[in-house]
Amino acid sequence: MQEIQDQLREDPNNAALWFQLGQGYLVEGELDGALICFDYAIQLSDVVSATQLAAKATTLYYLHQQSMTEEVTLLLEQALQLEPHNEAALSLIANDHFLSFRFQEAIDTWVLLLDSNDPNLDRVQIINSINKAKELL
Repeated sequence: MQEIQDQLREDPNNAALWFQLGQGYLVEGELDGALICFDYAIQLSDVVSATQLAAKATTLYYLHQQSMTEEVTLLLEQALQLEPHNEAALSLIANDHFLSFRFQEAIDTWVLLLDSNDPNLDRVQIINSINKAKELL
């Protein structure tokens, strides 16, 4: 992350670098820092991406103790309007359904992910999640 911060000192208006830094903060659980970075990335982007919106939604979700607030829901809806099979958005939605004991909704959302035909998708993990939810129905 230090390298990204050094690059940002040289190019503070680089949305991609702000997004990368936000991802680093998110992985480390530094949610306030992640949110600031994602906000900058969105503000500096000519065209806001579904992934940026989903990352901000994820950060807010965890900042609000895994609560699907109005803002989180709106960001996810915007992300899915831009990219209907966005992995980050659909994963957050599916996991929230699962944690809230809405197992069929979780399954349905994971199936949407599988339907995306994204070659980078961890299909084994998603299928395992679906099977676990089916056991709990």
